[in-house]
This record gives sequence, C-alpha cells and structure tokens, in this order.
Amino acid sequence: MFQMEEVCLNSEPVFDEGDEYEADGDCSMEHDDQARETHTKKEPPQPTVGLEFDSFEEAYDFYNVYAKEQGFGIRVGNSWFRSKRKERYRAKLSCSSAGFKKKSEANNPRPETRTGCPAMIVIRLVESKRWRIVEVELEHNHPGYETIKSLLNKAVYNSLKIAEFEMAWADIIKQHGLGDNKWLQMLYEDRQRWVPVYLKDTFFAGMIPVQEKESLSAFFDGYVHKHTSFKEFVDKYDLALHRKHLKEAMADLESRNPCFELKTRCNFELQLSKVYTKEIFERFQSEVEGMYSCFNTRQVSANGPIMTYIVKERVEVEGNEKEVRNYEVLYETSQVDIRCICSLFNYKGYLCRHALNVLNYNGVEEIPSRYILPRWSKDFKCRYPLDHSFDNIDVYNPIYWYNNLYKRAVPIVEEGARSEDHYRAALHELEELLNRFNIVEDNLM
Repeated sequence: MFQMEEVCLNSEPVFDEGDEYEADGDCSMEHDDQARETHTKKEPPQPTVGLEFDSFEEAYDFYNVYAKEQGFGIRVGNSWFRSKRKERYRAKLSCSSAGFKKKSEANNPRPETRTGCPAMIVIRLVESKRWRIVEVELEHNHPGYETIKSLLNKAVYNSLKIAEFEMAWADIIKQHGLGDNKWLQMLYEDRQRWVPVYLKDTFFAGMIPVQEKESLSAFFDGYVHKHTSFKEFVDKYDLALHRKHLKEAMADLESRNPCFELKTRCNFELQLSKVYTKEIFERFQSEVEGMYSCFNTRQVSANGPIMTYIVKERVEVEGNEKEVRNYEVLYETSQVDIRCICSLFNYKGYLCRHALNVLNYNGVEEIPSRYILPRWSKDFKCRYPLDHSFDNIDVYNPIYWYNNLYKRAVPIVEEGARSEDHYRAALHELEELLNRFNIVEDNLM
C-alpha cells in the first residue's frame, strides 16, 4: 500500500498528487465561541483515547468546553492535510501555553507567556469518517486559570482593608506575569466601583455579592435567551412578573407565622424571630449561629465613649481548613452605635456575628431599633399598604391601577390560602367578579 509522506508546510514542498502536509498551529484559525455556548450547559467528560466525533468542529468544541471548565485556553497546535483535496485528516489541539514564542528582535519584546505545556489531544479522521481521539495528555506544567481566579477572588472578597486588597492584587499580578493582561488592568482601574472593600460606606441591602460564592439571580433567568424575539420577551415578561408576584405572596404567607424555629438560646434570635420575614430571619439566624465560631472578644482601645474591640473568628478557607481572622468592631456606648469592619449591615441590612458578639459582651440584650430595618418586617405591607405621598400620581394611568389593585389583592390571596373555607370563599368572589367584568365588556360591544 502506498505510504503517503508527511511534510511540514514551512519547508515549502512541491506537492504531487496524493501528498500530505502538516500545517503548523501558529497559522491560526477563527473559532466562534458564541456558537459553542450551548455545549457549556452539561459537565463535559474528560478526554480519553477512543472518543469519537462527527466532525473536526465537534471535536474542537468538546476540547474547548473541557478546557474552559478546567480553566485554560486551547489552540490548534498542528494540522495535517491531504494536499490534493486540502482535506484535514489529523490535528493536535494544545493548551494555549504549549510551545514557546520565536525570539523577537524588537527593542521591547513582549514577555514570554508560554511555558512549553504538554497538555493536548491528538485527533484523527478514521475510516468511518468520524474524528477519534488517538492521544491524550491531561497534565499541565503551569497554574491554570482556576488557580489564578481563586487567588483573585480571595483578594477581592477576603480583604477587610484597602491596603490588604492592593497588596494581594499586586502580588498575584507579579507572581503570575499578568501585567500585560488588558482585562485585569481594566478591572483594577474600576476597582472602586465593584470591589467590596471600597464600598463599605454605601448602603446596598443585599444588592451586591460580598462573598466568593454569592451571586445575584437575574430577574429573567430561565425565561429569555439571546435569540428571544421581542414578542416572546413581552410574553415572558408577563409570565416572569406573575411568578414573581406569586412567589412574594407565598413568602408573605410563610412569614405570617408568629414565631419561627429557634436554633440558639440567644435573645437576639428570639427578638427578631417576631419581626423579620422568614427569608431575612433565616439569613440573620446564620449570623447568630456564627457567634459561636467567634472567640476572644477583647477591648483594645477607647476614645471617649467610642471603644474598639477585636473579635477573632475561625473561618473556613479552602477545603476543610480553617484560619483565624481578626475583625475590628467600633462600639459607641452612649448611643449604642456599632460598626464592624466587615460592614455586613451596609451590605445586607442586618448585623453581623462580630457586632452581635460585642453587644452581647457589653450586656446589651436587644438589638437597637436603628439596626432593624422596616423593609425586612413581616408586617411591612400592612403598615405601608399604599404610598399616597406624591401629588403628581396619575390616577388614570393603567400602571397605577395595576399596582393599586395588586397591593389590595395580596391580603385577599393570603387570607384565602389560610384554610379550605377561606379558599373557596375567595375563589367564589373572584369568579363572580370576573363574570361581572365579562358582562360589562359585552354591554360595551
């Protein structure tokens, strides 16, 4: 059988019919990452010898998705072609850190970012016209993006002081040679707008994530995607709004419980179990439980009525490991004002475990009212059913009608869900009201 010769494209060979040639990977090809987003929804399997794909693009997609999950980029290292038909029949997909750049004679050459990383897969076109993985190397010789991401997250979310963040960020950039990374440069330039340690004096009440694993759920998650038409968006908007209102109504019903299950003997927990909604109480409850991971609360200085305390806490870091962190808490005795360096009250709208420890240390048995926000109260809607404080409200605006009717309907829904008799009575009245609407519509036609 005739053995075709494989030759390198860079040697500029003269091809006869049937010749094969190899294309070096630096001859880059364009890949549309957006078209491959659909593959990221499932956890990709690990590359193994013998896995087959219907096309080269599918094989590339597979390795690209796997690489993103593992935190590294990829490129086509080498490709082999049959010269007559320019048909690719073999390719090497490598980690983006594979090989080394050619030496540059420029005055200010860019720093070397490749490490000669061996991680790669080799795929080959087989008899069935499918692409099969024939070689695999999974090990890298450099830290992956996930490692760097973890370090950056730690700098962003664990820094209690601005100086801590600045030092941690600079160390990461220097140690991993990321000084030329434009994206990280832009993030750093805007750090005062998004890094929590710069935002401690701004009241957010839960509107920004302040911990590494926190995220804000988007209102339209699960309802729309990038191909949603405008008509579909309008329909989905109504559905999302309806479900949001229903979810709020159910949460209000749950919060009508006069007292929630207590997990400690702390009076702070008992006090706010009678005030907070269920969701906010459960968040606050975790802070009360967290008081028991704090220890060695001690006063370190005093300036008139203002006392400074240090509260030590054992916090989980990577894995099951724990480290002791020091939290500085300022306590003003005459007005019972308190502020912790973690600034949880500004971030979330309720006091942190460190502040609670200092209050408890000073014999304060109840949380001052200024730290119990009305917005978190289970009876908030009863106390503030409608806002009539604005003189310029257009009472003929359908949006006003909707909001007004909705606020008045919520108590009916809540009462109707309390028992079967209430449910049947409410349902009967609502059906009668809808029938009256239909009669009015018929008379107008």
